[in-house]
Amino acid sequence: MANGVGAGIYAAKLDIRRRFKLPKYCSIFQAEGFAVRKAAEIANNAGNDIKNTNIYVDSQVELKE
Repeated sequence: MANGVGAGIYAAKLDIRRRFKLPKYCSIFQAEGFAVRKAAEIANNAGNDIKNTNIYVDSQVELKE
């Protein structure tokens, strides 16, 4: 993007909408990795109310690492 690199997380049931501005030198792959890790962190910190978490991502590269 012209304004740099970012990542986002959305969870309707938890009413979570988060945007993250990343350094301009980050690649799209780094942004995707950041978003997956941050989503897992948020789900982990949400407490015992969450028994299952689905993280949808369109990057096979990220899922294989």
